[in-house]
Amino acid sequence: MDDLCQLEAGGLTREETRQAGMPNCVLVLEDNAIILLDLEDMLKSMGVGLVIAASDASDALTALQSQEPDIALLDVDLGCENCIAVADHLADKGIPFVFVTGFGDGLPLPERHAHVPKLFKPHSQEALLKALTRR
Repeated sequence: MDDLCQLEAGGLTREETRQAGMPNCVLVLEDNAIILLDLEDMLKSMGVGLVIAASDASDALTALQSQEPDIALLDVDLGCENCIAVADHLADKGIPFVFVTGFGDGLPLPERHAHVPKLFKPHSQEALLKALTRR
């Protein structure tokens, strides 16, 4: 669980982030440390109150036992694994999520997740904002 960290952003209260349409708590599953740190910084600067960061599916599932995010950003390709087990868990709990990928629209996903929004790498802060507030 060393790869799991929770970072609280200063500034906005939970109510203020909700009024702005931003989620208060976001789970980020990303195996690339540089991309993960960049996403954490970007989310905090956008007013997200809590970022739960996980670098593999096991860490993400462990985090979900104690914290329920408002939304999750899931990197599809985690090197030796993928995020589908986490996506299934989130879907079962009714927690919205977005697939994050560098593979474009040709990404093979299970039919049960074909409707899930995708955020393509590299992405801008504007694209991230749209993905987070589209719920």
